[in-house]
Amino acid sequence: MSRRRMKLAPEDKEFVDPNVRFWMLKLLVPLKCYRPLFEGRSYDSEGIAMLFGLDVEANDFDRAKARTILTTQLREAEKNAAKLSLPELLAGNIEKLSSLIGLSDIECKLLSFAVFLHNDRLLNETADLLGRELNSLKLIHILSVLIDVTEKEIRTALNSNSMLSRTALLTIGRNYGNDLKSKLAVLSQEFCDRLMSDICNSPLDWLRNMVNLSKTPHLSLSNYEHLKNDLDVMLPYLKHSVDKNQQGVNVFLYGSPGT
Repeated sequence: MSRRRMKLAPEDKEFVDPNVRFWMLKLLVPLKCYRPLFEGRSYDSEGIAMLFGLDVEANDFDRAKARTILTTQLREAEKNAAKLSLPELLAGNIEKLSSLIGLSDIECKLLSFAVFLHNDRLLNETADLLGRELNSLKLIHILSVLIDVTEKEIRTALNSNSMLSRTALLTIGRNYGNDLKSKLAVLSQEFCDRLMSDICNSPLDWLRNMVNLSKTPHLSLSNYEHLKNDLDVMLPYLKHSVDKNQQGVNVFLYGSPGT
């Protein structure tokens, strides 16, 4: 798997978000991304190596020593994990979204991770070391390790009935052969950018600007007489699904009554 090499100036280290650093260590150690990182005789990504103080210029490259350094840093990060918090801007915007549509704590954690993944180049490059053939089962396991919850809780938060999926804020990309960023499909890159960089008084304003109305349809059921037998079976199921989801969709688009 070919990846571009990334440089990281020493002064850049202090600007790496502590959450990103922690997720990178989890990817590298328990999820074993150190293996492709250490392929060949040198580090695959100098940026990742330099962030954790690994000697990218050493002639006597020592994989065992490098892994020990990463493991030690992970243990230290785990001790301080309870003190981690999201950047103030992102935390505030996620909280507003959660209040609007009723996201669970785990859904908020997943959305926060996905936003970082779609915005942070070092985190994305580290996640690339997982490979580009992730299926949904692997994805569930990876996410359970990264945000430290059970695989059952991840499945619940990302199933088709979850609020994340029903609003399309975060869904699972179903095509086999995707990398982690592609498997965690967000509403749009613009939406991720805004969550990280804009003060949002009303998330609805963002969403309305990102959704374009389609042209008025000109076909009706009468145009599908050749599918009548199938439609007779499918339409009742479709009506049931629409009725079931209508309340959640209305809250998402228009807010709670009286707001």
